[in-house]
Amino acid sequence: MEKLEGHQPLLVKRLRARLEELGDSPMKPIFRETPNGKWVSGITESPFFEKEPAFNFKHVKVPVYALFGIGTPPYLFKMLKALPQEALAVIVVEPSLDLILHTLSLTSAFMALPRGCRLCFLVSDDRPLMDELMDWTLVPMGIFPAANMHSEYHGGEVETVPELKNLGEFFRTEVVYRLTLLGNSPEDTLLGFRHAVLNTPRILKGISMKSLKDAFGGRPFICVAAGPSLEKNVDLIKGMENKCVIVACDTVLLPLLRRGIVPHVVTTIERPYLSYKIWCQRVLDEYPDECHNIVLLSQSVSYPMTAGRWPGPVVVIGKKGVPVDEWYVGALLHRDRLYSGLSVAHMALTLAIYSEASSVALIGQDLAYAPSGETHVGGAVGQAIESIEKSKARLTVPASMGGTVETHDLWLTFIQIFERIIAATQKKVYDCTEGGALIKGTEVISLVEYLEEHVSSKSFEPVDLSYLLKTDRRGWSEERESILARIDSARGDLEWCVRMLDEMDDLIEGATAPALPPSRRRDKGFKVAELLDKIHAANPVLSFIGQSYTYLAGTAMAETRMMDNVESVSRWERVHREIVRSHRANVAFLDQWLNYARSVVPFDTDTTADRDSAMDLLEKIDGTTDKSDLMVALSELLCRMDPVVEGDFGPEDLWSLARFLSSRGRSEEACLFMAKGASLMEDTSVPVDFAGRFLRDWAVMSASHDLCRVPNLEEAMELASNAMRYLPDDEDLKAIMEEISSRNVDQLRELSRFFSDMGETVRSLKFSVARGRNKAELAIRHDDLVGAMDVVRDMILDLQADESHENFVVAVSPFVEWLATTSARCLEASDGLIVEGSKKHLDWLAHWIPTAGLEGLIFPTVTVQALEKFGLKVWIDTAETETSQ
Repeated sequence: MEKLEGHQPLLVKRLRARLEELGDSPMKPIFRETPNGKWVSGITESPFFEKEPAFNFKHVKVPVYALFGIGTPPYLFKMLKALPQEALAVIVVEPSLDLILHTLSLTSAFMALPRGCRLCFLVSDDRPLMDELMDWTLVPMGIFPAANMHSEYHGGEVETVPELKNLGEFFRTEVVYRLTLLGNSPEDTLLGFRHAVLNTPRILKGISMKSLKDAFGGRPFICVAAGPSLEKNVDLIKGMENKCVIVACDTVLLPLLRRGIVPHVVTTIERPYLSYKIWCQRVLDEYPDECHNIVLLSQSVSYPMTAGRWPGPVVVIGKKGVPVDEWYVGALLHRDRLYSGLSVAHMALTLAIYSEASSVALIGQDLAYAPSGETHVGGAVGQAIESIEKSKARLTVPASMGGTVETHDLWLTFIQIFERIIAATQKKVYDCTEGGALIKGTEVISLVEYLEEHVSSKSFEPVDLSYLLKTDRRGWSEERESILARIDSARGDLEWCVRMLDEMDDLIEGATAPALPPSRRRDKGFKVAELLDKIHAANPVLSFIGQSYTYLAGTAMAETRMMDNVESVSRWERVHREIVRSHRANVAFLDQWLNYARSVVPFDTDTTADRDSAMDLLEKIDGTTDKSDLMVALSELLCRMDPVVEGDFGPEDLWSLARFLSSRGRSEEACLFMAKGASLMEDTSVPVDFAGRFLRDWAVMSASHDLCRVPNLEEAMELASNAMRYLPDDEDLKAIMEEISSRNVDQLRELSRFFSDMGETVRSLKFSVARGRNKAELAIRHDDLVGAMDVVRDMILDLQADESHENFVVAVSPFVEWLATTSARCLEASDGLIVEGSKKHLDWLAHWIPTAGLEGLIFPTVTVQALEKFGLKVWIDTAETETSQ
């Protein structure tokens, strides 16, 4: 019990309470032996049968094990003893406290565990108990391994104790939920952090959640989402603005404004530029005046131009419960966080709950496909997003109006989050969607009923938004100094992390030294793991984004923990070197943007955001060596304006701004500026040198990494090739093309291998062909024409061997035509190797074409004559057909 209390104190409290309740009469099992096992009664509600355990985990080597049913003490002990050394965590699912107490009183379960393995017990669906279980067992190693855990069932208990299956489903749902909350990747988290830092002036100087509550609190709230059923009843809320608070999800704002409905608040949560473009840019273009009267409630991770350009009151908050936001927005800036789930609709509901709304209604909250297949109300999202939603695998769930509806896995997670939010509050939530999926815990009524019962009879004074816009700056000087001190302290912690990473590197070097005994290697390996735990404990962001790395480390440690052969040592070293390298990059990124934050906290953001201000800052940056404050000023200016859609920016202006963004690691936004600049130059004349340098820089930006953005190497190669037309003697450009082409070949090879492993033949072939084309181009740039010919011939054979393409002739013709024509034109070359290579390929083509079933190939006369010399019979149709074959 003392051992268990160290990591599951709430469970132990419950166990001790049960012990006191039992007093001097502890529950004891009664056994009835049979030839095949024994019946156990007297300790559970129903007797269960237990066979003699015979566990074999020889072929099961995963980090996490779930054991359903504790059985009798020998059963659990033998099971734990049989676990492989790879086991890192064991979750024992057992609703009977008496069975657990009996087992712990008679056996030392912890002594049976493999070294480093963690043991915990799941006894109920009580949320605090689940949280402490997850915090001890899975959070330290990352949640990922639990998605692939191995389950072992006590057959007798599972038959007689239905709670076991219910608890198992509860645990699996929790794992899926936590996996979903992680976001897409470490890069996604870092992008959110960068946006939060860029949003810092709005976080610090925007209105507070308390002010928002003071303005709107106590009123009925209607939370409007963009589900397809919104068409049925949304017009009912028109004219209700002084009787309730209307909170709109971002994508539904434009459809509402087009109906003449001006909500009080709009919520936004997404990181990508595309999200800003889909709703914010469109709304600001069509309804700029109306936006002055709408409060924007934005997550700190949202694209910076959203809050930066918003003309009305702005509230920028952190997401409660997410380590990155708790660290930066909470611990460093001391600003508001709000539990926001995973969607803007969750934000809308939690805002209503925080504001102590007198009642809350949800409309447009379908989280399901309409009977006709639509996913959103008209005008909310573009056709591309609608198509993506429609293509997802579908699940069947209960409908709010009875029967069932179809949803997909992400919407299902949204439903589960709504249910958690509602279960955690005493507030009654009405689902007035009149369609869609059932959200348990809501009361399903029509919007007409809700308005009659909770809204129509009320009337409130309009909120004075100018009051919200007033900022009280008293005490700001002292607060600013405190924030800067906390940022400096955080940067000091990052420096400590770098020293720990240096120490990890030294330990890895020592652990992999030749002739070291396995026991010494293992000792150093465990020290490396301890250092990684310390780093994660020191910085919650590194811990959060490092979960995938921790999983790799845990898996590698589990599978190679003996470190007694070359293969296991090599794999252990490879994984841990990658972890150190990745964490160094993460630490450098965090420090870079904390340094930016340190400069932007005291920054005056009242500068006019226009072209002249931006270009003046650029000119000053180019003319001084002390650029730090100027670069912060320009970055902040670009959060409050969008040169792509506003201002009188010319191509050269956009090019200069793009170079600035690219220098800050923001190549995705830089490419947007370059694309706009290029569009402005269409049908105009520019100097040859200008065009070449513009395209060269754009190629470099397109080929650059930017967190979630994968470099577009195909586009970069095309841009660089076009630049070469204008700058044929530019040696730097030649080197750029060489690097892009080489990286493209490697990337396409990996993609081809990935899709081949996934069994997706068509996509694998597509990337193989693209890789071949790039290899051929690379060979030509290295003056290896014969090598390029060989590559193209291999591509032709690959296409012929694959049966997945819809039209073989169309797929193969460009390569056959290039190979034949190039070979024919090189028969008189001065280089003998090229002549011999050309003859070889013409001879091959002359014999291959008739066997390949090709018709309709178009060849120049010189190619036709050359192929005839090597034996291919060629004919030409009459002039009326206008084809030559």
